[in-house]
Amino acid sequence: MAEEPKLLIKLDAQRKKILRVYLGWTLADVERAISNQPSLTVDDVLKVFSQEEWNELSLKLASFAGPETKSRQRQQAYQKGLVTQRNKDITRLEEEMSALQEQIRKDRKQIEINQKEIGEQQKTIEKQEKAIAGQKQEIERQEKEIEVQQKFLNKNAIVIKKLQESGKILKDENIYLREISESQQTALKKIRDFIISKIKYIPLEIKKFLDIS
Repeated sequence: MAEEPKLLIKLDAQRKKILRVYLGWTLADVERAISNQPSLTVDDVLKVFSQEEWNELSLKLASFAGPETKSRQRQQAYQKGLVTQRNKDITRLEEEMSALQEQIRKDRKQIEINQKEIGEQQKTIEKQEKAIAGQKQEIERQEKEIEVQQKFLNKNAIVIKKLQESGKILKDENIYLREISESQQTALKKIRDFIISKIKYIPLEIKKFLDIS
């Protein structure tokens, strides 16, 4: 591990305040600047510049470099933040795209399932429609058969009515014949009683005819 360079310039509170407040340097930048190993020495610089010139130049460079370094650091931090935010946005978009693709895959699968169910329901509906059509034909056939049977029953009702009327006529004739028969039997009984009262001797053939024991 490399040995950290030793700072020749001691930074007390007053010096830090001048660097930070008046020259616009951050303490971290000051420490990094002091830790830097320049390729020239002060003696090399003084060969070209006078001490006054170098002092003025150092002051101007220090007053310029502090805010400029801070501005560039802020700009770099801002750009880094943009890159970080862009990377986050890209990651978020990739995640959203992946989730969207997964949802599309699930939706397609669900659509296939729904289409299959719809196809099965359509087949069931077609079967039910055929069954209903068959039932309708059967109902129509039964209605025609009922109509035929109703006509037959109507004819039978007419026949039964005629038979009832004929039966009533026959019943009336039967009553009339019964009354005649009873009247004849009464007359025969009277004739027999008269014959029995008037005739003392009755031949056997006549007894049988008159039913006389």
